[in-house]
Amino acid sequence: MVNIATEAAANSKELGWSDLIKVLVGAMALAGVIYGARLKAAFDRFERLEADLVKNRGKAYGDIWKLTGSLNLFGPITQLDISELSVQLTNWYFERGWVLTPESKRRYFLLQEFLGFLRLRSISVRRPADELLFGSPSRTVDLLRQRRKELLGIESRGDESSYSVEELGNCVSRWKSESLQTAEEERAESAWILLQLLLSAFRSGMVSELGSQKAHASDVK
Repeated sequence: MVNIATEAAANSKELGWSDLIKVLVGAMALAGVIYGARLKAAFDRFERLEADLVKNRGKAYGDIWKLTGSLNLFGPITQLDISELSVQLTNWYFERGWVLTPESKRRYFLLQEFLGFLRLRSISVRRPADELLFGSPSRTVDLLRQRRKELLGIESRGDESSYSVEELGNCVSRWKSESLQTAEEERAESAWILLQLLLSAFRSGMVSELGSQKAHASDVK
């Protein structure tokens, strides 16, 4: 545009003022078209990248549900191998961890920290007794949250993703400092409950983020 305007100015002696104005207006219109096309191309590219990221996150988050299925609240109790779970999560992280938000990464590292402590101290985990979970008229999830409050001292909430990383980190630190003074059976149960909370908070947080991103992608369109 500058070159056109400069050339127009250099030839201004040969052009009338009305002609000069027409040239300048034309140059500005051409520059506007070029800029608009580039802006649209950049916006379309961003939209495609955003959609691809949401798609990849959906796949990665779905894999997490499969990996953590061994820590089940319902159904028969399954044997949980702490080391194997940690390795599987590590493999997942180096394959798909790039899609995690900073907040989800912090939850992931806290989860791995707790698994590392359990492995180091050879602490076993045990789901609360079936009689406690299923032998009462109360809902199983409500009973679990009540037991969580009793053993971990953390308030009950309906959505595990609402716990901040700081709250969960404080809970882990407190449990680690008190666990070795706790009776073995209670320690195994509280370890299971805390691990279940960390896994649930990690999953729920990612699902919440994914829902927000899908809504944002729809708004962009």
